[in-house]
Amino acid sequence: MIENTKPYTKIKISSEKNFGYTFAFFFLIISLYLYIFRDQINIWLLFITLLFFVISFFVPKFLYYPNLFWNKLSILLGNIVSPLVMLILYFLVLFPSGIFVKILRKDLLNKKINFDKKSYWIINKEDNHSMKDQF
Repeated sequence: MIENTKPYTKIKISSEKNFGYTFAFFFLIISLYLYIFRDQINIWLLFITLLFFVISFFVPKFLYYPNLFWNKLSILLGNIVSPLVMLILYFLVLFPSGIFVKILRKDLLNKKINFDKKSYWIINKEDNHSMKDQF
């Protein structure tokens, strides 16, 4: 089955400045993690952090193509990962519960035909005649 995976709404791409600050923050967090937990100072990560921060502060237009590439990659990964997550959830949650219900022979939807009944009408015991506070 082939589905149309193109989005119906135009996806807004983040600004180059936000992209640069986000990546600077990301590399700063990695370098702080290495410093705190591994007692390592990684000069390259700090340099990349400083580079992203300076570029995004002074000339954010340099980050146009990396930002565009990052957004295209995120859309591609979203189109791949979302169906996989749904498939895994289906086979780990819904499929086993359906098999379990069939083993127990439960009729949760009352689909069994009972020829002794005259009608399948369900009588409502609540009296909901009030039109006040409907919503």
